[in-house]
Amino acid sequence: MSENSEMTAQQYISLAALAAVMVGVLAILTWVLRLGSSSISSLVERGVAIVGEISQGLPSFVIPEATGEDVLTLLPLALALLVLSYVELSTNARIYICTEAQVSH
Repeated sequence: MSENSEMTAQQYISLAALAAVMVGVLAILTWVLRLGSSSISSLVERGVAIVGEISQGLPSFVIPEATGEDVLTLLPLALALLVLSYVELSTNARIYICTEAQVSH
């Protein structure tokens, strides 16, 4: 292949960004069409509830009940998030330190 026919990394990134925008536009268009069709087709007259009754005000504050089994189920995910947060924080700190060292010298 010649150099003119090969795509560069920048062109691949641009193509991926364009595809992402197109997917977003299609999702919004689908949502608008579904919203419009539900209001036009008079589903309420046919006995279909679009939205149930909406309660007024805020719900009361209660502490959720958690069993030992619930805690054991959530513990691995909580530890994974802890490790991920630590790694991200330490990486950002290293980048900041390196950037500051380059700026000051």
